[in-house]
Amino acid sequence: MVHRASGNWKRPGDSEEHVAGPRIGPTWAEALAHPGAEQCAIGAVFLRSLLWWRLEPAPERAQLDPAPAELWQRPACAVAAGSTWVAYLPRATGRMVLKGIEPLAWIARWLDPRTGATHDAGSVDVSPSHKWRAPEAPSEEDWVLVLTVDG
Repeated sequence: MVHRASGNWKRPGDSEEHVAGPRIGPTWAEALAHPGAEQCAIGAVFLRSLLWWRLEPAPERAQLDPAPAELWQRPACAVAAGSTWVAYLPRATGRMVLKGIEPLAWIARWLDPRTGATHDAGSVDVSPSHKWRAPEAPSEEDWVLVLTVDG
């Protein structure tokens, strides 16, 4: 008997007898009609607009003020030195503070990961301590803060 991989690659007629639960989910073709599939496409378009291969994880460079009670609410951050900052903010319930920013001509924008729409957040006024307190996100949903060098 040949066993096929199940999960997101499930096809009509695939057996579910070897998996836990009554149903493992939609077929991959059905899943393409779900909102998450469109959001994956938004993420792909966004990453292709950047030099994503230069981004390095830098979680210590982004914090939320006030600090969230839950670990999952902390921001995630990646930096390509001298060109790009990307910070993901789950449930934007505070103000993002970025640390260690080079004093360059940065422009900030909020990316809505649900729709792909962007919202201008203005120029970045880096303090002498190389910190920047971002403006509030447009809503208390998930947002991505993007900084790029102007010019």
